[in-house]
Amino acid sequence: MFPRAIFSRQPFSFLVSKVPAAVYVVLVLAFSIAGAAQLALTSPLRSDSAARELQLRLDGLEQAKRSEDPEKIDVASRGVVALGLRQVASLRLLQGAFPQAAELYKRSLDFEEIPDTHVDLAVAYMRGKLPDKALSEAANAILSDAQNFRAWHVQGKTWMMKKDYQHAAESLARSISMHPDLDAAYALAISFLQLHQKDKAAAVFQQMIEVGGDRAGLHVLFGRAYRDAELMQDAVREFNRAIAMDARSTHAHYFLGLAYLIRNEWRPTADARQQFLEEIVLNPKDFFGNYFMGVITSGEKDYAASDHYLTVAATDKPEWPEPWLYLGLNASGRGENEAAETLLRKAIQLTGNDESRNNYQIRRAYFVLGRLLSAKGKREEAALAMQRAREMEAKTLAESHQKIAAMGGASKLEVADIVDDTSDVAFDHVLDPASKLDAQTLARANLTDSEKEEANIREQQLRSVLGSAFNDLATSEARRQQYGLALAHFREAERWEPRTPGLLRNIGIAAVRVNNYSQAAEVLRKVVAENPQDTLARSLLGLSLFMTDQYVEAAQAFAPIRKLVVKDPGLGYAWATSLIRTNQNKEAASILEELERQEFTADTLVLIGQSWADMGDNLHALTVFRKALAQNASIPKAHYYSGLALIRLDQPAGAAAEFRFELARDPHDADTQYHLGFALLQESKSAEAKKILTDLLLSYPDHAEAHYQLGKLLLDEGNIVQAVPHLETAARLSPDKDYVHYQLQAAYRRQSRPQDAERELKLYREIKERNRERTAAQPVAIPQLAQH
Repeated sequence: MFPRAIFSRQPFSFLVSKVPAAVYVVLVLAFSIAGAAQLALTSPLRSDSAARELQLRLDGLEQAKRSEDPEKIDVASRGVVALGLRQVASLRLLQGAFPQAAELYKRSLDFEEIPDTHVDLAVAYMRGKLPDKALSEAANAILSDAQNFRAWHVQGKTWMMKKDYQHAAESLARSISMHPDLDAAYALAISFLQLHQKDKAAAVFQQMIEVGGDRAGLHVLFGRAYRDAELMQDAVREFNRAIAMDARSTHAHYFLGLAYLIRNEWRPTADARQQFLEEIVLNPKDFFGNYFMGVITSGEKDYAASDHYLTVAATDKPEWPEPWLYLGLNASGRGENEAAETLLRKAIQLTGNDESRNNYQIRRAYFVLGRLLSAKGKREEAALAMQRAREMEAKTLAESHQKIAAMGGASKLEVADIVDDTSDVAFDHVLDPASKLDAQTLARANLTDSEKEEANIREQQLRSVLGSAFNDLATSEARRQQYGLALAHFREAERWEPRTPGLLRNIGIAAVRVNNYSQAAEVLRKVVAENPQDTLARSLLGLSLFMTDQYVEAAQAFAPIRKLVVKDPGLGYAWATSLIRTNQNKEAASILEELERQEFTADTLVLIGQSWADMGDNLHALTVFRKALAQNASIPKAHYYSGLALIRLDQPAGAAAEFRFELARDPHDADTQYHLGFALLQESKSAEAKKILTDLLLSYPDHAEAHYQLGKLLLDEGNIVQAVPHLETAARLSPDKDYVHYQLQAAYRRQSRPQDAERELKLYREIKERNRERTAAQPVAIPQLAQH
């Protein structure tokens, strides 16, 4: 059966070439077996086999999940994902969304490399008018499976698109030899006709009748093949046969009328007109006869009759621009300018990017619209419309083999054929293949309303399957600690079906595992809002908020699960620190005390000590740091933080000793070197401090605080010439530190540079005003806390 092909132009144009006689022999042998198959995918709307295959894979996935074996789950879920993607891609083919279909097939190949998917991808490329890519994918399939008849079939059809009929016939014959197929046979017959091998084509047509039965629809197809090969007498004969058998369902009168138009160089002769009228008698509300009668009567300036026919055509196919164009031209011809403008704009809007449709016919809308706008005084807009008309006219001239004279003085039709054909589709910018189709694409789909609804239902089912399967796949990866891959697949599940049970929670956990805390916080907020009793999600939300410096929300997230948090050193530290950063020191101290009563490792104790230091309780902090050192004398940074606590307790000698212990463990720690120098300055050991700071700057020339302290020390010694460069470097590296500008202005004054001194003093006062909490007397800032 070829219900769609009857109303669709085959995407081929024809050149003469030669096919070896052996090809014809292969064809005859092939058709000794009766049967027929379609190149296109089995319709996913009514395919029991497709549903059964998917159900088998889903059953296998459920069995794998019961085994709780991550490897088995991985294999089974990949199989479901691959097939689900293929079936959504087949829906996209039916809907005419070829770029999306191609992307889906390619994604399916990421999960399951099989020849049939390469064939499907080739079909998508062929339908999207990318023949080279289609040939490449067909070749991939044939390389993997030389007996794949669909691969040979699509390869043959694609060679026809490229007008290489010799290769086309060879490929199509190979396909038929493996699997008898009326569609492939018809394409082979077309190839023979383009090779001027009319007898071979006729023999193929006869075998098609023997296999498929002598039906009117087949004769319409034969007539179209003869017509496109410019064998008009044969075309007329076949259309008349179809009319004698069944004129109503085949639109044979329409095709015969079209043949008469072509034979008479598109002049609307009486015999063509009569056929269109007879088509209308049989199918009063159908597009084709009404449209052509509307065009013919428009050329005759019988606007009333034309509007009647065109209105019927527009009602049948409201998304097609052709009827609206001619209705607009009719209105303009009657002088109804406002109505004309509205109709022409509608035709332009429906044409969209498909401007080459029917030989750039929409140029006429732009031309007439330009005149109408000019008459209204809208010169700029009119000029743009006329420019578009000229551009398309130039393209029409450049494609002279497609040009047909406009209807007018010569009484010729504008279009060669109105067909339900696919326009050029942009593959250069494809949206996420999991995204739903936009309304404009769906409106162009060659499906009935009921088919569109059925496709929508099927897509929702497949979305649910894919969301669940991607979730299962990602879960198996997470169990094998492949967290980055798991997060990507969880996100892919979300794009297919965000309502998949447990999915958002899984995304949040995986995001935490890969330290993507901002993403984790975003989704875990939703999880906790939906289920406030989910303690794991809440704890991870609090941690994620803490790690992204959202301390107020972090503290709020932790509060309801206090008992859980204080048993986990990382969470407890995050909560206490969040409270400290939001000036809730009393509550923070309570949590820290509870943490201290538990047995924790030395590095956890260092974190707790830092939190006490952040609250300003340096004596308590020092006690905790020493407890950590008692457990592990070489614990990193414990001596360093002890030294900081002692500096704040005004015990520089003890601080210096702690810093020396830390340097013994790590001699290249810049912060420890700097603070040792600072402690020595507090002890008035200037010479030793100067050496340490100087050595530090040799290794770390951009250490702003070291430049500042050394510059200040040199200034105090009266060595202004050496002090100024260090202070200037400190000001450059830390321009927001008020005390640096204060010392620099003092140095400039002692160098007799009053203007520079006033500039630095002004900067000092401005920064001081903005940062009142800082003072020049306390150059040592609390180091940023390590995050756990």
